[in-house]
Amino acid sequence: MWEQYVSGRASSEELNQLYDAIRNAAHDDENIQLFQQSMAKYPPSNSLSDDSQANIWNHLLQLTDKISKDEIEISPSAFKADLKSAANGLSGSRSPSRRGHFLRTPWSRYAAVLLLVVGTATFLYLNHQPQKEITLKKTSVQRDIAPGGNRAILTLADGSTIVLDSAAIGSLADQGNTKIMKLDAGSLAYQAGNADQETMYNTISTPKGGQYQIVLPDGTKVWLNAASSITFPIAFIKERRVSVTGEVYMEVTKDKAKPFIVKANGMDVQVIGTSFNINSYLDEKDIRATLIDGSVRVEDRDRHASVLLKPNQQAIITKNGTMVSPANIAQTLAWKNGIINFQDKSLQEVMRQIARWYNIEVVYEGKIPDLSFIGEIGRDVNLSSVLNFLEQSGVNFKMEEGQKLVVLPSSK
Repeated sequence: MWEQYVSGRASSEELNQLYDAIRNAAHDDENIQLFQQSMAKYPPSNSLSDDSQANIWNHLLQLTDKISKDEIEISPSAFKADLKSAANGLSGSRSPSRRGHFLRTPWSRYAAVLLLVVGTATFLYLNHQPQKEITLKKTSVQRDIAPGGNRAILTLADGSTIVLDSAAIGSLADQGNTKIMKLDAGSLAYQAGNADQETMYNTISTPKGGQYQIVLPDGTKVWLNAASSITFPIAFIKERRVSVTGEVYMEVTKDKAKPFIVKANGMDVQVIGTSFNINSYLDEKDIRATLIDGSVRVEDRDRHASVLLKPNQQAIITKNGTMVSPANIAQTLAWKNGIINFQDKSLQEVMRQIARWYNIEVVYEGKIPDLSFIGEIGRDVNLSSVLNFLEQSGVNFKMEEGQKLVVLPSSK
């Protein structure tokens, strides 16, 4: 999409969206951080010097001021020449220093703004050939599906259930001396009373197309991805032990007297106070525990073997044993941060993510295309926006009744 801007092919509407995004990013620290974390691997202009890149960015910032004041109107055809002049340092003085801190990161991150704000993303097709940008076309799949959202079911100790997405904000139930409070549309908190009470267990589960956040009785924060669950006692009396399925991210409250133990599909993770991610979906070939900070011990229960992780390491339990490798934290936590990340993923891995988040069934007709991808896209877009890019990589689809997406043989 950046190439469309610099070549003059962007529409007036797209240019206005570009200016709006730059203006917002320049004045909002939170937006800046989000934009800088998005699609950082896209290389829009590696041939430009640092000074030229800074000139272009600052010139774009100046344009947003003038456009917002109705001082100028830039047509798509003038955009390419305008940026060329800016790159050569002919665009006038630099912008105020308040905006300058946006230039402290690599130029590739500026392009993340330009790509993300118009509702697009970039996927690169890798099959022993040079990387190439995939341009957007209309998908052949006509029936669209909305993305997932904050959806979960709470199962109480007596087996009764509460649908959290439709429950009112406020007090939901009492379990012993513990109060269960719905904080907002996507989070739940347990407020523990006296520790002297009967041990009861609750379960919170998300469906396909769902996610949720929970604050456990000890203050530990838990994020559930789609098709995931956590079972836990309503009060941690003698120990802190929970069971999870699917994918969860946790920020565990420190308590040296009560180590925190997570059981997940053949894996035990023991911590005192730390943050980590567990991916234990049954349809994935490996079980992964990724440590963000702190220290955890990961045990393979079947083999009675364990490893101690350091921050930015990942334990991978396979059918052949356990291995420790460096972790890609941004990719691991992409789901928590509202992103579908396809970096170096096979088509089947990509489609498993899509199936969970859009609550669809994915089946393959004929030979499964041997593709891998680079790129990411927000989890807040409709299914058609994701399929657009995959189709440009040579993947063909058809949608059948019953939320079934059929992957057809590759056209390449």
